[in-house]
Amino acid sequence: LGEVVAINTRSLAVDRRIPTGDVCSNGIAVGEGAVWVSNTCDGSVLKIDPRSGATTRITVGGDPSDIGIGFGSVWVSNMDGTQTRIDPESGRIEDVIAIGKASDSMVSGSVPAAGYMWATSPSTKSIVWIDPAKNDVEGRIHLPYSPLRIVAAFGSIWVTVAT
Repeated sequence: LGEVVAINTRSLAVDRRIPTGDVCSNGIAVGEGAVWVSNTCDGSVLKIDPRSGATTRITVGGDPSDIGIGFGSVWVSNMDGTQTRIDPESGRIEDVIAIGKASDSMVSGSVPAAGYMWATSPSTKSIVWIDPAKNDVEGRIHLPYSPLRIVAAFGSIWVTVAT
Protein backbone atom coordinates (compact mmCIF):
# COMPACT_ATOMS: atom_id res chain seq x y z
CA LEU A 1 0.00 0.00 0.00
CA GLY A 2 1.16 3.54 -0.68
CA GLU A 3 1.08 6.58 1.50
CA VAL A 4 2.14 10.21 1.65
CA VAL A 5 4.31 11.14 4.59
CA ALA A 6 4.84 14.62 6.04
CA ILE A 7 8.31 15.12 7.51
CA ASN A 8 8.83 17.93 10.01
CA THR A 9 11.78 20.04 8.84
CA ARG A 10 12.80 20.94 12.41
CA SER A 11 12.62 17.57 14.14
CA LEU A 12 13.19 15.53 10.95
CA ALA A 13 10.51 13.14 12.22
CA VAL A 14 7.53 11.88 10.29
CA ASP A 15 4.60 14.02 11.47
CA ARG A 16 1.84 12.39 9.50
CA ARG A 17 1.19 9.34 7.35
CA ILE A 18 -1.72 9.49 4.94
CA PRO A 19 -2.72 6.32 3.07
CA THR A 20 -3.15 6.71 -0.69
CA GLY A 21 -4.63 3.25 -1.21
CA ASP A 22 -1.92 1.76 -3.43
CA VAL A 23 1.59 2.34 -4.73
CA CYS A 24 0.59 4.11 -7.95
CA SER A 25 1.03 7.63 -6.62
CA ASN A 26 3.26 9.58 -8.99
CA GLY A 27 2.84 13.34 -8.95
CA ILE A 28 2.64 15.54 -5.89
CA ALA A 29 2.06 19.28 -5.66
CA VAL A 30 1.12 21.86 -3.05
CA GLY A 31 -1.19 24.78 -3.65
CA GLU A 32 -4.68 26.16 -3.28
CA GLY A 33 -4.65 25.14 0.41
CA ALA A 34 -4.00 21.45 -0.12
CA VAL A 35 -1.53 18.72 -1.04
CA TRP A 36 -2.44 16.99 -4.32
CA VAL A 37 -1.31 13.47 -5.25
CA SER A 38 -1.95 11.74 -8.59
CA ASN A 39 -2.72 8.02 -8.85
CA THR A 40 -2.28 6.27 -12.20
CA CYS A 41 -3.78 2.95 -11.04
CA ASP A 42 -7.28 4.26 -10.39
CA GLY A 43 -7.19 7.44 -12.52
CA SER A 44 -7.63 9.79 -9.58
CA VAL A 45 -6.15 12.73 -7.72
CA LEU A 46 -6.13 12.75 -3.94
CA LYS A 47 -6.70 16.13 -2.26
CA ILE A 48 -5.19 16.21 1.23
CA ASP A 49 -5.99 18.86 3.83
CA PRO A 50 -2.56 19.56 5.38
CA ARG A 51 -4.05 20.52 8.75
CA SER A 52 -6.55 17.74 9.37
CA GLY A 53 -5.22 15.05 7.05
CA ALA A 54 -8.70 14.61 5.58
CA THR A 55 -8.69 13.33 2.01
CA THR A 56 -10.96 13.66 -1.00
CA ARG A 57 -10.48 11.45 -4.05
CA ILE A 58 -11.30 13.05 -7.42
CA THR A 59 -11.66 10.77 -10.44
CA VAL A 60 -9.97 12.27 -13.50
CA GLY A 61 -9.33 9.21 -15.70
CA GLY A 62 -6.63 9.46 -18.34
CA ASP A 63 -3.84 7.92 -16.23
CA PRO A 64 -2.78 11.02 -14.27
CA SER A 65 0.96 11.44 -13.82
CA ASP A 66 1.99 14.92 -12.71
CA ILE A 67 0.27 17.94 -11.16
CA GLY A 68 0.69 21.67 -11.61
CA ILE A 69 -0.97 24.53 -9.75
CA GLY A 70 -1.84 27.80 -11.43
CA PHE A 71 -4.55 30.34 -12.23
CA GLY A 72 -6.70 29.22 -9.29
CA SER A 73 -6.82 25.62 -10.53
CA VAL A 74 -5.15 22.25 -10.24
CA TRP A 75 -3.82 20.98 -13.61
CA VAL A 76 -3.31 17.24 -13.99
CA SER A 77 -1.06 15.90 -16.74
CA ASN A 78 -2.50 12.65 -18.04
CA MET A 79 -0.76 9.91 -20.00
CA ASP A 80 -3.61 9.91 -22.55
CA GLY A 81 -2.35 13.23 -23.89
CA THR A 82 -4.72 15.50 -21.95
CA GLN A 83 -4.62 18.04 -19.15
CA THR A 84 -7.46 17.91 -16.64
CA ARG A 85 -8.28 21.23 -14.97
CA ILE A 86 -9.82 20.88 -11.49
CA ASP A 87 -11.53 23.50 -9.34
CA PRO A 88 -9.67 23.14 -6.02
CA GLU A 89 -12.63 24.13 -3.82
CA SER A 90 -15.36 21.92 -5.27
CA GLY A 91 -13.16 19.19 -6.79
CA ARG A 92 -15.20 19.58 -9.96
CA ILE A 93 -13.48 18.94 -13.29
CA GLU A 94 -13.58 22.26 -15.13
CA ASP A 95 -12.26 20.97 -18.45
CA VAL A 96 -10.19 18.29 -20.16
CA ILE A 97 -7.81 19.77 -22.73
CA ALA A 98 -6.21 17.67 -25.48
CA ILE A 99 -2.50 18.50 -25.81
CA GLY A 100 -1.04 15.46 -27.56
CA LYS A 101 -1.29 11.76 -28.20
CA ALA A 102 -1.54 9.00 -25.63
CA SER A 103 1.88 8.25 -24.22
CA ASP A 104 3.40 5.48 -22.20
CA SER A 105 5.73 8.04 -20.67
CA MET A 106 5.27 8.42 -16.93
CA VAL A 107 6.76 11.90 -16.97
CA SER A 108 4.93 15.00 -18.03
CA GLY A 109 4.00 18.17 -16.28
CA SER A 110 2.61 21.66 -16.31
CA VAL A 111 3.63 25.00 -14.89
CA PRO A 112 2.21 28.55 -14.93
CA ALA A 113 4.29 31.29 -16.58
CA ALA A 114 3.78 34.48 -18.57
CA GLY A 115 -0.02 34.28 -18.37
CA TYR A 116 -0.27 30.70 -19.64
CA MET A 117 -0.16 27.15 -18.36
CA TRP A 118 2.75 25.36 -20.06
CA ALA A 119 2.67 21.59 -20.45
CA THR A 120 4.90 18.86 -21.83
CA SER A 121 3.71 16.46 -24.49
CA PRO A 122 6.29 13.66 -24.64
CA SER A 123 4.46 11.72 -27.36
CA THR A 124 4.56 14.69 -29.77
CA LYS A 125 8.03 15.90 -28.67
CA SER A 126 6.64 19.31 -27.86
CA ILE A 127 5.60 21.73 -25.16
CA VAL A 128 2.33 23.62 -25.41
CA TRP A 129 0.94 26.71 -23.79
CA ILE A 130 -2.68 26.78 -22.69
CA ASP A 131 -4.72 29.98 -22.32
CA PRO A 132 -6.36 29.58 -18.88
CA ALA A 133 -9.19 31.94 -19.85
CA LYS A 134 -10.22 29.75 -22.80
CA ASN A 135 -8.84 26.32 -21.79
CA ASP A 136 -7.40 26.05 -25.30
CA VAL A 137 -3.93 25.23 -26.56
CA GLU A 138 -2.65 28.54 -27.93
CA GLY A 139 0.63 27.30 -29.36
CA ARG A 140 3.17 24.51 -29.55
CA ILE A 141 6.96 24.38 -29.63
CA HIS A 142 8.40 21.26 -31.24
CA LEU A 143 11.61 19.90 -29.77
CA PRO A 144 14.12 17.42 -31.19
CA TYR A 145 13.59 15.21 -28.13
CA SER A 146 10.76 14.16 -25.82
CA PRO A 147 10.20 16.65 -22.99
CA LEU A 148 9.99 15.17 -19.51
CA ARG A 149 9.76 17.71 -16.68
CA ILE A 150 9.06 21.43 -16.85
CA VAL A 151 9.60 24.42 -14.54
CA ALA A 152 9.44 28.18 -14.97
CA ALA A 153 12.12 30.46 -13.54
CA PHE A 154 14.30 33.43 -14.43
CA GLY A 155 12.08 34.48 -17.34
CA SER A 156 12.30 31.11 -19.09
CA ILE A 157 10.62 27.74 -19.34
CA TRP A 158 13.13 25.02 -18.42
CA VAL A 159 12.49 21.51 -19.75
CA THR A 160 14.37 18.25 -19.26
CA VAL A 161 14.37 16.05 -22.37
CA ALA A 162 15.12 12.43 -23.24
CA THR A 163 17.78 12.35 -25.97
